[in-house]
Amino acid sequence: MAGPPASSCESLLDRLVRVLPTWPGHNLGVCVDMRCLCSSPSVEEDVSSAAAVYPGCLAHEDSRLAMHHLVSTKYKECLMELNRLLVDVALKQGVRLDVSGRLTPELLKKRVLQLRRDGGDAALWLGLVQQVLGVTQAMLSPS
Repeated sequence: MAGPPASSCESLLDRLVRVLPTWPGHNLGVCVDMRCLCSSPSVEEDVSSAAAVYPGCLAHEDSRLAMHHLVSTKYKECLMELNRLLVDVALKQGVRLDVSGRLTPELLKKRVLQLRRDGGDAALWLGLVQQVLGVTQAMLSPS
């Protein structure tokens, strides 16, 4: 995995690599916390970050376009493109996402949870959802 050939840190991938925890023994492999997809909200709050399972990753064969946006676009454009891809996947699954409101990382996570709750085959959208959750976690991180 590599970032854009620029000296400034303008892509979301740069922030993801800086903020998210790395896999043990890896330099660029980051951990995406996927608890919100596999547990109830009460269980998610009870598990400490140190005890969390981090099965998610960013590189997926079925979501190369999203990865391209992470590497090559700026923050706002990337959020819009990830949202568009998420809405497209939801429509293909027969899920109608609430698309009202100003686009923020919190709203993207809310839409992921709505997609989880309302529908379809997770294997078709898991790569994109892991990338979206990685972005929301990096953007909501205090560091």
